[in-house]
Amino acid sequence: MIFNTTKKYASPPTIFSTFHRSSGAFTLIELLVVISIIALLISILLPALGKAREAAKTIACASNVKSFGIGMYAYASDYNNTLPAQLNFSYYSPYVLGTNGTNIYNLGQLYTLDVIETPETYYCPAALDPSPLFDTTDNPWLTNATTGQTTRSSYFYYLQDPDIPLGPSPGFTTYVTRKIDDYTDTRTAVVSDNIYYGLWLSHTGIPRFNVGYIDGSVLSVADSSGIWQGNLTAATVINGPGAVEAVFSYFNDPY
Repeated sequence: MIFNTTKKYASPPTIFSTFHRSSGAFTLIELLVVISIIALLISILLPALGKAREAAKTIACASNVKSFGIGMYAYASDYNNTLPAQLNFSYYSPYVLGTNGTNIYNLGQLYTLDVIETPETYYCPAALDPSPLFDTTDNPWLTNATTGQTTRSSYFYYLQDPDIPLGPSPGFTTYVTRKIDDYTDTRTAVVSDNIYYGLWLSHTGIPRFNVGYIDGSVLSVADSSGIWQGNLTAATVINGPGAVEAVFSYFNDPY
């Protein structure tokens, strides 16, 4: 028997050949369905992405505060266990880094001594108030400031000396100096988000501060019960005697 090997047989129909479109284009209904699905996914993912972004900023802020704790110990090791001097001329002086581009105060001393090398460390990435932002026209960085200009940070540096109340004094001449050994309680707060500018709202969720302690640890302190939040929103309170002391006292034992 001789087989004809040249004869071709038609392939059976498949689902692809049966429903083949000559143009290969989507129909309007199909496009609308795809667009609807994409819109739904965006509406689901955007809030989660926003929360993740804010969480990342909070973590970066805590890292800044941790850097200050490490920097203070490095400074103290070179200066007979003494911490950087705290400027004490007014109720908002703890966040001043320097004036006129030449006078350096508070945590700004860590930068001029190359203990903190990155200027952005002094600014919380989640800060809401524009006043203490990095190197702006109203807030030039230390190396860019000129006569009459002040460099501010978005962090407070407060040494909590019970014998020396915080401000006011006649000018940029009063300081608080303390040694690490002066603190018998290692859970004494020394650095925090800038309470003067209301940055307690900069971290999502309930109002909170990132707080650094004398032992180098960092804690995210939440005002879940509203103990101090209401007081800090009143300018007459935050600018008045005892306001900063009260907040840092709360930081010492927040829970």
